[in-house]
Amino acid sequence: VEAVRRAVRANEAYVPPYGTGGSLYIRPLLIGTSPQIGVAPANEYTFLVMVMPVGAYYKGGLKPVRALILDDYDRAAPHGMGDVKVGGNYAASLYAHEAAKHAGYPVELYLDAKTHTLIEEFATSNFLAITRGGAYVTPDSGSVLPSVTNHTLQQIAADLGMKVECRPVPFAELETFAEVAACGTAVVVTPVYEITRGAKVVRIGDPETCGPVLQKLYDTVQGIQYGELPDTHGWCVEI
Repeated sequence: VEAVRRAVRANEAYVPPYGTGGSLYIRPLLIGTSPQIGVAPANEYTFLVMVMPVGAYYKGGLKPVRALILDDYDRAAPHGMGDVKVGGNYAASLYAHEAAKHAGYPVELYLDAKTHTLIEEFATSNFLAITRGGAYVTPDSGSVLPSVTNHTLQQIAADLGMKVECRPVPFAELETFAEVAACGTAVVVTPVYEITRGAKVVRIGDPETCGPVLQKLYDTVQGIQYGELPDTHGWCVEI
């Protein structure tokens, strides 16, 4: 945390002005740098924090997107590294992402590699859904990255009186949800209104507007981040 403080202070001039929707994206990195050529864990590491100014991802409000499931590709193997934030996990999804993009889908959704029956996560973000009864649902899997953003949204959902369910999520359950989204650091929430798997197309919500529950969760996170709403959980750090 102190390294983040120092990096932000040193680049204070690049923090986008309040009200523009921009932010200073922070990326900590840990790189093995010991002098070795063999395949073995490093015994020397370099830790660094890089920051970069980014503009508003959504300039006209949250815009729902379509997602594609490609059964020929898996993001992470069972008992592998899917729950660790390592560069290799992103590399595993690059080819599938290009295939999805070429087909007109900005994001791809992955199922569990063993059975292809359970929803796991999107290529670079967690999966969350809102049931028709108003519960917050997100997959419980050893191959899913534990997202700080997802945990934040879960806490806010609980604060709003919503039931939070972290459990296996069958693909067959997808069409019963009222709202679906990808969640992560850069955008917080990306609503998903349609998911395609082969010839099957599942439509969830309105293709033009974000669902009311996701909008409320997003607005609350943004409000806390910008200091417009009280931070009752001690998430904000003074620089």
